[in-house]
Amino acid sequence: MSVLTTPSKATDDSSVEHAAAPPRHNAALDGLRFAAFLSVFLYHTQYQAPIVKDWVQWGKYGVPLFFVLSGFLIGRILLGLKDSGHGSLGSRLKIFYIRRALRIFPVYYALLVGLALCRVAGMIWYDPPAAIVWHALYLTNLYVYLQHAWIGGASHLWSLSVEEHFYLIAPLAVLILPLRRLAIGFVALWVGLAIARVWCWQTGDEFFQYLSPMQFDYLTVGIAAAIVERDSGFLGVGEERLKRLALASGALCIPVLLMAGAPARAAQAFSAAAGQWLLAVAFAGLVMMLWRGAGGGLQRIFSHRAATHLGKISYGLYLFHNFALMICAMVPALAAYHHAFLPIAAFALTYACAALSWRYLEGPINDLKRRFPY
Repeated sequence: MSVLTTPSKATDDSSVEHAAAPPRHNAALDGLRFAAFLSVFLYHTQYQAPIVKDWVQWGKYGVPLFFVLSGFLIGRILLGLKDSGHGSLGSRLKIFYIRRALRIFPVYYALLVGLALCRVAGMIWYDPPAAIVWHALYLTNLYVYLQHAWIGGASHLWSLSVEEHFYLIAPLAVLILPLRRLAIGFVALWVGLAIARVWCWQTGDEFFQYLSPMQFDYLTVGIAAAIVERDSGFLGVGEERLKRLALASGALCIPVLLMAGAPARAAQAFSAAAGQWLLAVAFAGLVMMLWRGAGGGLQRIFSHRAATHLGKISYGLYLFHNFALMICAMVPALAAYHHAFLPIAAFALTYACAALSWRYLEGPINDLKRRFPY
């Protein structure tokens, strides 16, 4: 989300993931993906239309939600490939990457071409011009870190870089390693990232956290939830225990994250070490609950026809939303009343771009995946 700040990433179309995993589509996860995007969108409105900064600050956590959800869905696909026994490791990886490329690359590179044309026409969306090369190589997050600054309307592409880097590692790890070794590796990663986040807090290096490995705990927690869903256990944590852990984490993560602003340094260090992991576990529990159809009122909200439609095109929504905000901020009539109308106009423009992209670009190309079944 992202996107996340935004998305980044979130990035996948749940209808795609469920088609590849065991044949079951969960509409509520589409709606959840849109909710993650919407939170990121509101978070980014503060830069072009400062509405209510106090509460939109929480919108940045839409990106971790994207990551956990993506990890869960990708994890189910990879676990299915691991168990299938059909074809060599190379052939299974080939199919996985072809399907990912068909889903992710076309609209992403179409956007970059559009940005390049805007640069030629004198409309500057990023600075300096070399940034587009980093975007094309999926190194936006590394570029942001090296610059130690956000780079304009394309900054949110950092989260897509994280996901692409994760796709380079996760398939091999899941397909090759026994699940017990994989689980031990996940735990070691989580501990290491907790230590790294304390180091970031101590040094004040806020941009270090946007490097890809620093976000892998969210994605691997999602895969761990997929293992629990499939095997009814992950290092002794079954579904019921995961539910209890998720509820406890959900109750604790907000006060723990708020400790980052506490006067005591010990509380700040604890927030840096534990806050993000608690958030990831809470999100994993939410994803599992919706996947199992046990979400009650949330299940009905996220499964609503409008929410699932918006979730289906959420990748495009995420890609285009920052640019839509910038375009609307240039309109004098909207800028004069930005607190009320600019976010509405920007959302409408974002939706129009994403809907057209899905209808004429993403959808037709996505259909090609039928030629590359798992």
